[in-house]
Amino acid sequence: GCLVDIGAKASAFLPEHEAGLMMEEKVLTEVVPLDTPIEFQIISEEDENGQLLVSIKRLEYRKAWDRVTALAEADEVLEAPVIAVNRGGAICMVE
Repeated sequence: GCLVDIGAKASAFLPEHEAGLMMEEKVLTEVVPLDTPIEFQIISEEDENGQLLVSIKRLEYRKAWDRVTALAEADEVLEAPVIAVNRGGAICMVE
């Protein structure tokens, strides 16, 4: 993971597994380059040191879900590769 300056009294912590979708195919320094403003979602309360946990992955999930919802409302056809299958169905990479 890495520490992120969010302008608060303490830096936030971004765990590597929360840095983005499909992180096993990416390097953290590519996803979070130094000195680049990035949007994060706060995913925890402050700990005893005032540090928060943040996520990029959860924002990406929300953006993908918003896109799928908009396509469904417009009755659009969507083609996407299946990346996994579970008891609930197939998981596709939309974005």
